[in-house]
Amino acid sequence: SNAHLKLGNIINAIGDVRAIAKLTTDNTAAYLKLSHLHYVMGEEEESLKEIRECLKLDQDHKECHAHYKKVKKLNKQLTAAQDYINEGDYNGAVTKLKAALKTEPREPKIVFKINSRICLSTKQAQLPGECIEVCSQVLERETQDI
Repeated sequence: SNAHLKLGNIINAIGDVRAIAKLTTDNTAAYLKLSHLHYVMGEEEESLKEIRECLKLDQDHKECHAHYKKVKKLNKQLTAAQDYINEGDYNGAVTKLKAALKTEPREPKIVFKINSRICLSTKQAQLPGECIEVCSQVLERETQDI
């Protein structure tokens, strides 16, 4: 998996680590790594699933527990923001998304995902100043997204 990571192929690295995790019992390190890889990919729900597997094997695993708390908090914030979006409460969504950005301000794919949703929500909430600022950041990062 390290070779795949050095080549930037996270998906193949996930496949390798998943195979290792299934072949070995009590491999908390493999589940922790799987969770981190999914997180880097911006897949917080998959990350949460894998980190729970780690905690099933060892409830007291410090690294798994710390990562679990962060991913669980972020996932809860993003789910709440999506619920607000679904209900048409875009101001509520913006508040939750800003909180999510404080929870994870560094991981590029997650930050991009959050900013994309803030862009949509500020547009729908008719907050032009904020919308222009955030949407400009999103466009700089990924011109094909819009």
